Amino acid sequence: MQYSIDYDAPAGTAVTAALDGLVIAVKIDSKIGGLNRAFENHGNYIEILHRNNEVSEYEHLKFGSAKVKVGDKIKTNQIIAEVGNTGWSACPHLHFMVYPNQQKYKTRKIIFTEKK
Repeated sequence: MQYSIDYDAPAGTAVTAALDGLVIAVKIDSKIGGLNRAFENHGNYIEILHRNNEVSEYEHLKFGSAKVKVGDKIKTNQIIAEVGNTGWSACPHLHFMVYPNQQKYKTRKIIFTEKK
């Protein structure tokens, strides 16, 4: 995941979607984080699939703060969660990345379809 950026922000700051899309993954059940790699799988996150076949991922989210669930269609700038300090993390911040669909999950490809 080499194409990412960290945004420092106080815990509880609203996290908004970068682009319209479909929520494909939500993990928001962790309350722990720390500097050790052992915390890596404890990070809360939301993943959104976009029409351009890219996925945006928002990590280190605050426990229980998700405003969306898997299958929700969301709009650009819609609030999706709050900044936290979960997972492999030293301080509250948003770790944001964008990658081609299927890059992270080589075994599954999600297709963005819209019912008319």
